[in-house]
Amino acid sequence: MNRPASFLPLRCALDDLTIAVDRADPPAPTPAMVERWDAAAAANPRLFNGTLLRFHRFDAATRTIHASQDTYQRYAMQDRPPAVTGEHDHANGVSHLAVTGVVIVTEPDTGHESVVLGNRGAQTFVYPGLWEHAPGGGLETTEIYEQLLREMGEELGIKGLDDAARREALLVPPGPDDVLGLAFDPNMPSVDVVVRVRLRDGAERSLRDGSWEYGDTRVVPVDSLPGFLTEQGEQAIIPPAVAIWRGLGWA
Repeated sequence: MNRPASFLPLRCALDDLTIAVDRADPPAPTPAMVERWDAAAAANPRLFNGTLLRFHRFDAATRTIHASQDTYQRYAMQDRPPAVTGEHDHANGVSHLAVTGVVIVTEPDTGHESVVLGNRGAQTFVYPGLWEHAPGGGLETTEIYEQLLREMGEELGIKGLDDAARREALLVPPGPDDVLGLAFDPNMPSVDVVVRVRLRDGAERSLRDGSWEYGDTRVVPVDSLPGFLTEQGEQAIIPPAVAIWRGLGWA
């Protein structure tokens, strides 16, 4: 059974958050990691041993995330230690630093807000078949918003966001409280920077249903999330999403 995640509210601007990265080379994978990786890659050709940022700790006083460089192979194939939840030192394993987008669709007539959820595909390495906030992905650099825009293109089909004019047409620029917080997931283990992204009126028509990452996407009103949680059951939603909803008072 998945362990509960936790959520640390921040409500700050992207510019208020710093990621300080130790650029030293990561340790080499152990022989056991390599053996497990080779077996997993044979079963799932989508596995790719890229670079990632490893979370170490969060300094709340300076809003600084301390991280280092690591590899997906070491992360995915590590022996799973009891992961620390919270902003303290994650010294006993590789916790992946990532970003999650809380994509907001606003009803123009009423101002009611909805969120975009994705149902993870059967081929995903973790949490197959579970609902989560879409999009999301691991950070390879400190450019949080740029990574989030790339994930929106890959996972939700909202393409061309590297073009400033198209980005301005589809998205409200990030605001002073759009970094909602940090989600700590002991199951991955990972730490996600949770960023609100507001779609402009009509931009939701660009959402694409279905990809290898998501078998389905759904736009759910915020005030319907408690009912969605009851209907689906907590076991059908990834723990960080549940922690975010409760931390924001949505469920």
